[in-house]
Amino acid sequence: MPPERPLRFPAPHLDEYRLDFARERRAAAGRLLEHRVRRVARGLRSRRPHARLDAVRALRHLAFLREPLLRVVAAIGCEYLRRPPADADEPVRAAVQHLVADCCRTRPASPVLLDLTGATLLDLDLAGCVIRDLHCPGARFLGRTDLSYAEVTGTTDLGGARFTGDAVFSDVRLRGDARFTGAVFAAAANFSRAHFAGAARFDGVTFTGPGAWFHRARFAAAVDFRGATPLERADFAGVEFNGDHGDRFAAAVVHAVDSALATQLARLTSTDHAVQGEALAALNRIGIAHPRCRGAVVSAICAHLRRTTDRRAVAVLRDHLHFATPDGFWSDIDLDLSGGTFTDLDLSGVGVNRFHAAGATFTGHTRLDHLDADTLDLRGAVFHGTASLVQVIAEETADLSDTAFHGPADLSRLSVLGPATFARATFAAGAEADEVFLAEGADLTGAVNPPAGLITAAGRPGT
Repeated sequence: MPPERPLRFPAPHLDEYRLDFARERRAAAGRLLEHRVRRVARGLRSRRPHARLDAVRALRHLAFLREPLLRVVAAIGCEYLRRPPADADEPVRAAVQHLVADCCRTRPASPVLLDLTGATLLDLDLAGCVIRDLHCPGARFLGRTDLSYAEVTGTTDLGGARFTGDAVFSDVRLRGDARFTGAVFAAAANFSRAHFAGAARFDGVTFTGPGAWFHRARFAAAVDFRGATPLERADFAGVEFNGDHGDRFAAAVVHAVDSALATQLARLTSTDHAVQGEALAALNRIGIAHPRCRGAVVSAICAHLRRTTDRRAVAVLRDHLHFATPDGFWSDIDLDLSGGTFTDLDLSGVGVNRFHAAGATFTGHTRLDHLDADTLDLRGAVFHGTASLVQVIAEETADLSDTAFHGPADLSRLSVLGPATFARATFAAGAEADEVFLAEGADLTGAVNPPAGLITAAGRPGT
């Protein structure tokens, strides 16, 4: 018999045959690798922590052999994290979290879905990851949670989640709808420069930590903060909204902040020392987060000081009116301490528009050194102890008429750039007044025992 002729295909059919064969080989290799991944994953069921750690290391080796395996390994890791934590499980869970994050951080062509529903996570770090969908309803985030610069291309669900440590969502990109309904942030929550392309729901969120920051965050669709408490702890400086969503949201924030402000102002009048402290802390947070409320906060604290000597209130004023703290400095503030009684008051280095202390009584050591004010009003004030007003600057006027210094006083390097009056002022124990500058002179009519330096400056204005 003649030998069989080999099969011959036309060139186009031969190319298709080769392509089909190559696809089948790749698919078979992929199925074999996926089978190996699932076999290795059985090691995560071991009761021995070392065996589970070995399984995590093997999964890490397999995950990066082919891109489709990233999604398989990430799903296995999420399944493990959804289990209740076992004894001596913390190192294994940490390794699994790092593995899942690395699967997302490689930025695959088809992003990974993360389903961490009800999971308990410790110091989760997903910074810079690309995720298809992030589902974490009811999850518990222990320690610091970091999603800065992450991108979620689908939906984000963190409804009912609880964050016990700092939650960092700065510069995150959430391209689908984002749900934080009922979440609890027990520490700081940072959403600075976050971009919400879809609807953002923060209804029922609780901020129990020091505050929530949404500096320059962008909301491209509807946003809902209904029932979020306490909303006055959230800072929305520079937030951008699309359409009329911003107007409605801004109105809701103003209403919530004004309600909280009124509540804390009422609590500050309580006779309970602890309640007063809580109110001061709350007013401090409101002032930090909402600049428009700072004048009302300072006025309330001054009224509180006129009723009682509370060093905590003085500390709040110093923290925000002192030039040495430029990041937290509150500008355009009036300080009214008129008629109050103060012991060992220290407001040195404070900068305000107007400093009013007419009729106030100061005992102990009073320090107003380096005070900078447009208007200085100490009419009828009484200083029973030492008074230090070194290098005080009054940009416009200074009125110390009828002021009584019963103890030593130091007015060295006092500068008044406008009219000044010391009429009927009393310096019973003498005073230092070196290098005093009075741009328009001063009225010393009826002054008792004024220091020589003050007399010289008053008679030689502008020198």
